[in-house]
Formats: sequence, structure tokens, C-alpha cells
Amino acid sequence: MKKKPAAVKEAKYKNEKHVVYYHYNSEGTLLYIGACLNIFHRMANHMAGAKWFDDVSRIEIKHFSNKADAYKAEKEAILSLNPLHNKQRIPFKKITYREIEFLNTGVMPEKTHNPQDRY
Repeated sequence: MKKKPAAVKEAKYKNEKHVVYYHYNSEGTLLYIGACLNIFHRMANHMAGAKWFDDVSRIEIKHFSNKADAYKAEKEAILSLNPLHNKQRIPFKKITYREIEFLNTGVMPEKTHNPQDRY
């Protein structure tokens, strides 16, 4: 039996209800945020493979009418709440020495064309 291409599989579920879930530990620390179609299947995956899952004491779930809305909400929540174990945590941005000087002094120094002038 031939497997359906991923794009066909994805299109099948894009208009299905999805959820965004939030995992917290007993102290209230946000451990992880995720989005999925089948919350029970996804929790089983976390239980089997996530080292942090044993620390989960509370799960909050928000429902969305489609995949796009859920994944958008997930991304926004990860960026604004910065959960402890999400791999998509706020990314590190390389900045220039000029930008550091600006942050320290409020004055942007002259621009150089030196490629070494980066962290």
C-alpha cells in the first residue's frame, strides 16, 4: 500500500479543529507549549520521549477551529511566554559591535565595513 504524500495528508487536516496546549510544573513554571490535532496522541508522544514530562502537573488547552489559527497562536505564545523546554525559544540574534555600543550609550557609532565587526 502506497503512503500518501505529506502535502496531501496535511491538506486533509488543515480545516479540522486543533488545540494549543500549555504544560506547567507544580510551581507554575511554563515548561512547554505545543499545537496538535489529537491531544491524546501528542501527550503519549511526550510521555514516551520528553525528559521534562514527569515534571508536568497541570495542562491547559485552548481550542481552535483550524490548524493555521492554532499554529499561529502556538508561535505567538512561544515567543511571548518563552517556555523552558521549547526548542523554538526566542532565537539568539548575532549583533554587531555598533548595536552593542548603541544599547550601552544610546548613540549609534559610524558604520564600518569590517566583516570582523560581528560577534
